[in-house]
Amino acid sequence: MKYCRSLFVCFLTGFVHSSFAESADIVDPFGDFPSELPNESSAIKSAFNWNFRNELHGYYQSDSIRDDGLFDAGVIAFDESYQQLALDSGWQVSSGGQWSSVGRFALIQNKIQTDDQETNTTNKHPLLEGYLEWSSQSGTWRSQIGRIKPQWSNGYNWTPANLLKPSYDQVSLDDDDLTQQRGWDMAVLEWRTGQWSVSSYASDYDGETFNSNSQYAVSINREGDVDSRLVIHHLEGASTNYAFTMSALLNDAITVRMEGTWQQERELALASNLSYTPDDESGFGRYVFGSQLSLANGWDVTIEYLYNQHGYSDDEWQLVKDQVSLAKASLQTPLATEAYTFLADSYDQLALGPLRKEYLYGMIANTRSSYWLHYRQSFQMNLNDDSVYHNLELIQNWSDHISTRIKGQIFTGCETCEYGLLPSEQQVRFSLYYHF
Repeated sequence: MKYCRSLFVCFLTGFVHSSFAESADIVDPFGDFPSELPNESSAIKSAFNWNFRNELHGYYQSDSIRDDGLFDAGVIAFDESYQQLALDSGWQVSSGGQWSSVGRFALIQNKIQTDDQETNTTNKHPLLEGYLEWSSQSGTWRSQIGRIKPQWSNGYNWTPANLLKPSYDQVSLDDDDLTQQRGWDMAVLEWRTGQWSVSSYASDYDGETFNSNSQYAVSINREGDVDSRLVIHHLEGASTNYAFTMSALLNDAITVRMEGTWQQERELALASNLSYTPDDESGFGRYVFGSQLSLANGWDVTIEYLYNQHGYSDDEWQLVKDQVSLAKASLQTPLATEAYTFLADSYDQLALGPLRKEYLYGMIANTRSSYWLHYRQSFQMNLNDDSVYHNLELIQNWSDHISTRIKGQIFTGCETCEYGLLPSEQQVRFSLYYHF
């Protein structure tokens, strides 16, 4: 609690003393935290250089909870309002051009109020990234050790090629969740020549799904007119998974991206008799095709299609609905314990990513422009049940240090459709960011 009070004082102090002037170089403050920080601390290159970046942000969000939803059986309390205050700090220190240290940590306080008026406050201080890097003078070899977050996917909205477990970057309804940007404790060795590079990874595994303590991967990359990547991922004690990505510029304005993954185990379990069990089948793919039109005036138009073999078929989805209805009817019977567990597991399924087979994503934004106000609107449609997740954001860069965002989300669809059964029907969030 003490460090969060200090953060709040710093936040208000920085807000009062910053001038509200238009920034000459507009940058989307809500994009990914850069892996390489801008050189602000040492303009003159020397044998020892250091760079630091800090971002203090807070937000308040209010949710409109659905009445009589599929999971609303009076046994699960749904989150109705959120408050967050977070410090996101990063550094990069290098010596002699061959050795460097990169890190990023966060101090986070979350305050959540549920629809039964219970308030929960949690404090987190995760190390998101922190590693030591060595590069040969020729640039042929590079090694890293520590907490690292590699990115293998080319997808705009879906990132199936990021195969490391557990997955921290599933499609999320909360893009301010810093814990999703946490890396893995690993060692990396990379060899590069011309347009080609090969990287090998040895990492820990802190999940509970498999009886394993480690995972390994190899990434083979080619950069050129068509950027491509092959990823081979192996989880100790489980099967080997594969991913392929490709990205190409058709002209100065149009980019085309595609990727596919093949995994032995299915990510969604099957519903049966008030429980979920692994699928006995093997071999499940996930394929993404997308394109972006980037206009000279700073506007971008993006469209992307996902085919997801991990998702439920119509028959499987009907079984899930039948079992949920049975569980709700069994809450006052001797099967109450099994029924409650099944309902809780079903609710947790909503956070696992796409639940069905086919999806369409579209986005229009002017976040690259120098306009006074930035605008971003997107939708995500489940093509199997026609439910839709709508998103609208208004972003303003008041100065080089201060940015604000108003974000609204609406989830539409029938009560047994994916986005229609989400507990929240509408969400409104106001965020304030201070960069220093």
